[in-house]
Amino acid sequence: MDTARTVYAVEAPNPASDVAGETAAAFAASSMAFRSSDPGYSETLLRNAISVFQYADNYRGAYSDNADIRDGVCPFYCDFDGYQDELLWGAAWLRRASQDDSYLNYIENNGKTLGAEDNINEFGWDNKHAGLNVLVSKEFLEGNMYSLQSYKASADSFMCTLIPESSSSHIEYTPGGLIYKPGGSNLQHATSIAFLLLSYANYLARSGQSVNCGNISIGPSSSANKLRDKSITFWAIIQWACPIWLVIVITFLKGYITEAHPCLQSRTTLNSLLARKGQPISTHQILILTFWWALWWVALVMMIRMRMIEMIFENQSQQHTSMHHWWVHLRTLWPIQTQVRP
Repeated sequence: MDTARTVYAVEAPNPASDVAGETAAAFAASSMAFRSSDPGYSETLLRNAISVFQYADNYRGAYSDNADIRDGVCPFYCDFDGYQDELLWGAAWLRRASQDDSYLNYIENNGKTLGAEDNINEFGWDNKHAGLNVLVSKEFLEGNMYSLQSYKASADSFMCTLIPESSSSHIEYTPGGLIYKPGGSNLQHATSIAFLLLSYANYLARSGQSVNCGNISIGPSSSANKLRDKSITFWAIIQWACPIWLVIVITFLKGYITEAHPCLQSRTTLNSLLARKGQPISTHQILILTFWWALWWVALVMMIRMRMIEMIFENQSQQHTSMHHWWVHLRTLWPIQTQVRP
């Protein structure tokens, strides 16, 4: 990386609940991933996750509240939304990784005090509320733990904001169907929300639960399909649009973005492809980018075809509706002139 990567350290009694809680969650999730292939490493990850979470909970506060760190990380990476959600996020992943009831009790007893019911419809580097509610809902849906019902209600509320037919919908979409939130680096929202949609759809499908959005109630099968459709639509647009954007910028503008945000693309990748803005673009560079664009396009078409086949087998009675739904999205992405038979 050619960007300065200054290292900061925080130790007790100075607080860093947000970073430590996030780290505990990452360690706990990773321990699950390595459990079968490398049990020793998995145990090390879980042990460190527990230790880091204890530090996060015992010395509560945001890492950017430390005077020696604030000037270096603010205003771009201050803790804007508080550290409370990261504490619950870390506890939720530790519960999944360890099956320790103490973390379940932590989630139950600290939900209100740490703002789990705030219904903040966002999931990103600074705010874990939507992801937290979806993650804990899995425990409720699969384990019938009614003490966690408030998390399921919050997850449902979040999903309803994404469904245009719902009376509580308030998320904007681009004309092509991509979710849009005002501000910079929109793809960080689209990708993270697409992930939550797909995860929650799978949880609902396995448990036979539904989503109640006030004016509409979506049953188990239709609920899962609708959320999956939204997720795959977002991914399809992103996979289709980004490579074309790269080719246009490099081929026609003869330059490159030199200060790309990490949420959009890796800066290392950008600069390695074309770091010398203003210099002539070689044919070799254009061919490489065109190859990757073509590869992305083939992958997109295959993904859509596979999803259409899955939908046909999932619900034969809705075959026509599902295929027509996907054809509408394809027409939006690729506006060719043709006719669709009913």
